[in-house]
Amino acid sequence: MEAWVPVDLKHDGPRYLAIVEALQRDIDLGRLPPGSRLLPHRELATRIGLSIGTVSKAYAQAEQLGLIVGKVGSGTFVRLNPGTRNGANGEGPAQISLGLNIPPPGHPVEALLGVLAQMQSPELIAPLFEYLPHEGLATHREAAARWMATGSYHPSPDHVLVCHGAQHATSLVARMLLETGAPVLAEGLTYSGMKALAKYQNLRLVGVAIDEEGLIPEALDEACVRSGARLLYVMPTLHSPTAATMSARRRAAIAEILERRDLIAIEDNVYGFLYPDAPPPLAELVPDRVFYVTSLSKCVAPGLRIGFVVTPPAYRDRMILGMRATAWMATPMMAEIGRRLLNGGALERLAQERRAEARARTDIALSVLARHLDPPRSAGPAGFHIWLPLPADWPAARFFLAARQHGVTVTPPDAVAVDEKSPNGVRLCLGSPASRAELGTALAVLRDLIETAPPPALSIV
Repeated sequence: MEAWVPVDLKHDGPRYLAIVEALQRDIDLGRLPPGSRLLPHRELATRIGLSIGTVSKAYAQAEQLGLIVGKVGSGTFVRLNPGTRNGANGEGPAQISLGLNIPPPGHPVEALLGVLAQMQSPELIAPLFEYLPHEGLATHREAAARWMATGSYHPSPDHVLVCHGAQHATSLVARMLLETGAPVLAEGLTYSGMKALAKYQNLRLVGVAIDEEGLIPEALDEACVRSGARLLYVMPTLHSPTAATMSARRRAAIAEILERRDLIAIEDNVYGFLYPDAPPPLAELVPDRVFYVTSLSKCVAPGLRIGFVVTPPAYRDRMILGMRATAWMATPMMAEIGRRLLNGGALERLAQERRAEARARTDIALSVLARHLDPPRSAGPAGFHIWLPLPADWPAARFFLAARQHGVTVTPPDAVAVDEKSPNGVRLCLGSPASRAELGTALAVLRDLIETAPPPALSIV
């Protein structure tokens, strides 16, 4: 592994805090695995053009936060369990994570074991390990179409492709439509996976202003003209990171712009199962211009890497070619597990369980943080995350570090912000704590912190 060097050192305060923030971000996003050795102070200072004192101060702060550990004679390393510190030994508070957007505790393992118990016959298993159609078996695509059907939207199985998760589907569309360096429109705050994809494929992500419903139509129209983009990535339902959901009128306005500006959209609906009564998707309003993407990872488990994309008919053959070029096919065994979960009713039972727990956890967040949430965003459907707006004197980067010092990890602000004009705040992932009580404890810490004036700079002791 190449030596870690921080990038994008954006911070409105001391430079050493920018290094700490970059270090934390790369650890949380998995770019810097536990046990990784860091560069010596002098070498890192030379590489990034800062003083040795600044780097030393950053390392000291990171060690205080429980991110790294220095070993005399050996060097400095990322902790094997970065940020998880033993409050009993006086080193600092144990961390409660609100930074990783995973489903809350439930019973997916029991459901998966039930399905696997049905698949003991060699006659059932053997065909799933052959070369199969790139787009997926017809039975798998039919099950996916039923899973994605909602209200008056009923996609045809002929237009469904089975993929290795929603991220894979999104990447296929972007590769097919865009050249290196091309612009992509997205909400000003967007899914961190989209930011990673844009960076990996060398695309230029262009942020579009948002409000309590998500994308602002006038801002999207202006961004189309200004950027010349032909692709939009958008989450109309339970948007990550803000949890905003577009009204039917807002979706109709966005659909009109797609038509008028000759714009193609990737509609990410991975959280749609949490809000089955949501207004019709963009894919229903303008089916020839929208790639409708979802997966089973948020409803069942992140390790069930299976997703689906409804493809406009004109692009179907090229998408199948993309599947062949990148993966040949999605893993049939995974798709078969998904099919059996759906056909046996377990998938809907899991969805109901997830919805109930999301509602309970969202209500806890709305109660604890009531004074600090915008009223329009305090109502509506319940998801696995909420957006906590911050006052101007609490910059998100500094709040992120302060929260960690008080034992709570939130999503790194740079992970979701497209540009510096993005709203000031942090995403809180409600599903990550092991219990509702633990969630309430973490949210109370953040409430008390936000009501305290921020220090001019975090001190080192």
